[in-house]
Amino acid sequence: MINARRAAVLPSLALAAALSAVLLPGTALAQFAPAPLTVDSTARLAADGSVTLTGTYTCAPGSGPVLLDAEAFQGDRHADLEGSLAVCDGRIHTWSATGRPGSGSFGPGAARGEAVLMELSKGLPFPVGVRTAHAELTLSR
Repeated sequence: MINARRAAVLPSLALAAALSAVLLPGTALAQFAPAPLTVDSTARLAADGSVTLTGTYTCAPGSGPVLLDAEAFQGDRHADLEGSLAVCDGRIHTWSATGRPGSGSFGPGAARGEAVLMELSKGLPFPVGVRTAHAELTLSR
């Protein structure tokens, strides 16, 4: 049985809970959840001039086909790196992508990397979900 004091406190607790849900950004679990896509800050530069970026990704089970693509930039040089099909099971996976710049070559030192995770929908000709990650990189042999 609820007494008068408890009856007066319950609406205040409900209001406080509602305000907390609206005003506080995300839940504690969401605040500490892994990023859906990352690019590592160190990349490998091979003797043949190709660059390899790595990182992590996660995507929900039941997603449509999800493609992971990456690019590397150094000065005015750009490399499209090989894409791959992501495994969407809710777990964190590592990814790796390798490619060569279209012209010129990369050298050891500073560069930028970008990865894109694109969820495709069955029956639609465009992605329904796109996540990107950027990183300042150090290229090393």
